[in-house]
Amino acid sequence: RIQILFEDNMYTRLIIVFLLQAYASSGTLTLHGQSIFDATTSDGDRYFLFVPHYPGKIQCSVTGLSSKPEIYFLKDGKPVEEMLPESLYELLESTTDEAFTLTLVIGEMYTGGFTEIQGKWSCNYKDPEGGVVSSTFYTKKTEYPTIDFNPRLNGGVAKAGTTITLTCKCPFISEFEDRLGWKWFVGNGTPTSRHISYVDSVDGKPSDKLRIEDLSRWDSDKYSCSCGIGEIRFNSNPYEMVVMEPPRRIVVPVLKNSTMNSLTISWDEPEGSGVITKYKVVCTKEGSDTPLEMETPSNKPEFTINSLMPLTSYNVKVAARNNAGVGLFSEVKKFKTDKPTESKPIIIRPKLAVTEMGIYLVQTTAGQNVSLTCEVSSYPASAIKWKFMSKELKINDNSVEGSGIAKNYEYAIEELNDFKTVYTLSMLSADRNNQGLYKCEATNTEGVASLTYSVEVIQQEDNSSEATRSESSRNYCNMCLLSTVTLLLLLLQVLTDN
Repeated sequence: RIQILFEDNMYTRLIIVFLLQAYASSGTLTLHGQSIFDATTSDGDRYFLFVPHYPGKIQCSVTGLSSKPEIYFLKDGKPVEEMLPESLYELLESTTDEAFTLTLVIGEMYTGGFTEIQGKWSCNYKDPEGGVVSSTFYTKKTEYPTIDFNPRLNGGVAKAGTTITLTCKCPFISEFEDRLGWKWFVGNGTPTSRHISYVDSVDGKPSDKLRIEDLSRWDSDKYSCSCGIGEIRFNSNPYEMVVMEPPRRIVVPVLKNSTMNSLTISWDEPEGSGVITKYKVVCTKEGSDTPLEMETPSNKPEFTINSLMPLTSYNVKVAARNNAGVGLFSEVKKFKTDKPTESKPIIIRPKLAVTEMGIYLVQTTAGQNVSLTCEVSSYPASAIKWKFMSKELKINDNSVEGSGIAKNYEYAIEELNDFKTVYTLSMLSADRNNQGLYKCEATNTEGVASLTYSVEVIQQEDNSSEATRSESSRNYCNMCLLSTVTLLLLLLQVLTDN
């Protein structure tokens, strides 16, 4: 409303008309962002930041004009119609008693074409006098904040008792980095726990990093952050963190089945321990200091321990594993494998040349050491006899005695386990007195097994004299005679056994 205080004459009326026309031509242009980040840098540049998959609007309004002006947008100095395909934007006109408005609607940025939308823009209108009024702004993309966990979480699960740092990654453009502020949310509220702190905080204000020390299951919650300038903020999606403690103790394993070489055990899954991934089984032979550690192939509360000794006691304990680690072991439980089936002895056959009659041939040079082994597996245990040329050798500890035998024998016994033993008869610096048939005989209540060796000791020749050659010839004849006698004795022994 204008109150006229001048005299009512022609000159006064002309002045009033001029003032009204001047007032009508001085419209005001304003920009306003809707569903979009709208801020001005310290240098005075106006920015509109778009968020992915969320439509934004930029309203260009002109007020103070009595008639509708021509309003239009330019991108990089050219009409928007020439710069962008129609699928990326929409222009909407509206008029009220107070303003004339042209709205630029930009759809979901990442369906394609966001690169074309970024850049320098201006909103313009032509005033009644033919001049152009414009306001420049910039558009850029941004992202919603994300949260990084250090150390990284496996399936959203953190281990109790550890420390974790959450970082709010705010993808704002560099022009606003020095003005950003953060907020953190735990569940529906702000962090209040005494073991939660802000890293590099200034005056106790929230920073981009949140540290949680000595995690416990009470810290299991949804965590989110927001970043922005002043009240203009973007919020991250909530990230759920589950703080998992190692499983509780298994009460006690029980025996489900046993054989002579295996134990199958089972147990109850510990309650309140989250998702069990596997179980750890420790089995120790009674009297041994070397445990056998195994893991179950799945989370099934049952496991078979194989490759065990018959009729042997084992101490077994079990612990559950989840993503937080291995829990406490159960109470140790003693289990015993079954006894083996009673059978006659079994003698492991050596890897030597053998005759059609089953005699294993051992040939050595005079002066060399020779060992004959007899590996016996049996249940019940076997009694062992050694015979040389059908005569039993008397074995006392490590010494070997017998009428008419050499004195260079040694004897050793090695127990591989409760049911398998290796008996070794050795000849030190063998000579021709050691030649002949050796028989190892194993006997238990279920039967008899035997193994026969034929030992031949070859004398070394010395070509330095005729006497030596004659001695060698005599030795050769003796060896032939000995072989013949050996064969006859063997045949006699076979007939006797039958």
